[in-house]
Amino acid sequence: MKRAFLAIAILALAIPAFAQKIGKPTKDGKEPTPAQREIINEGIRLHEEKRYDEAIVQYNKVLAESPDCVLALYEVGYAYYAKKDLDNSLRYALKAAEYRSDILPRVYMMIANVVDDKGEPEKAIKIYEEAIKQTPNSALLRYNIAITYFRLKKFKEARAQAKKAVELDFAYPSPHYILAVHFSDSGYKVPSLLAGLRFLSLEADTPRAKSAAALIAQKLESGATKNKESGNINIFVDLNSPKDEGDFSTIDLILSMRSAMRIGGDDEKDEKPKTREEQFVDTLEMLVDSIAEDDENGKTFSGKNYFAYFREMKAKDYTKVLGHLVLAQIGSDTAMDWLAKNQQDLLAFWNWSKAFNSK
Repeated sequence: MKRAFLAIAILALAIPAFAQKIGKPTKDGKEPTPAQREIINEGIRLHEEKRYDEAIVQYNKVLAESPDCVLALYEVGYAYYAKKDLDNSLRYALKAAEYRSDILPRVYMMIANVVDDKGEPEKAIKIYEEAIKQTPNSALLRYNIAITYFRLKKFKEARAQAKKAVELDFAYPSPHYILAVHFSDSGYKVPSLLAGLRFLSLEADTPRAKSAAALIAQKLESGATKNKESGNINIFVDLNSPKDEGDFSTIDLILSMRSAMRIGGDDEKDEKPKTREEQFVDTLEMLVDSIAEDDENGKTFSGKNYFAYFREMKAKDYTKVLGHLVLAQIGSDTAMDWLAKNQQDLLAFWNWSKAFNSK
């Protein structure tokens, strides 16, 4: 008990010494013993059930035996953060930051998140910057600083950090998601589609997945309207769309023309008209084919990071799977049935997609 009290007393001294700058860790933390790891895992289970106080009790059992256990320090801080006890969360995070460890990026992220939640986003940015100096290859830190930049409406800086996160870890879903939303809001139709589709190839059945799927469907199926009185079809292409992420005007035009064909009901001339799902998958395949053949935008961010992925997707004939995944997220029973009947293809797609390296 004396050791536990001493550890808590040391933590209590951390707050006054805190500044915007985080120094390099100077100590080697201790890994939990097998028995201690079981206690920590029990704490994590309690945390997931939102029984935070009980989780903290478990973590403190480990800290009583091993005050230098970085994982226990981090988990205590995280539990306090979940309780919205920001001061205690910061105390434990700052203590954990004194140690060299594999979870250091997560520790830094918690410190910055606490400062941000305290209403000081500019200070949080400085903490993230210091943290990135210590761990420059952390996609997690890049993503979180991007989120804070977005909140500050510093879109140029936010986009740059989100892109860096994608470059560092192509299998990390979150940066693709925020880029899809940002590109959409900023008029980058095709880059938004590419980022959104990559995100959905990594994450499904979450609120973000449903939001991304709705964004993708809207962009794939937009670009044309029908005048109710005259019956004329009007095609829209934004000739003034920004080109610094690549010139995708031709693909944008093709998407609009396909939308016009769908609205015009050309498929009704067929012996068996295509369903909305079939039309959607056809349009997605057209997009993937166009990207696979695009030699003009290879040096852009999208070209360097997304083109190889979609080219291999085409080669492996996985586009239909992704198309049905998108449709399933927006409530298509037909797409759900298709996925259920093609589970082997779905599993093969997931395994390939999550293992894909853009470099």
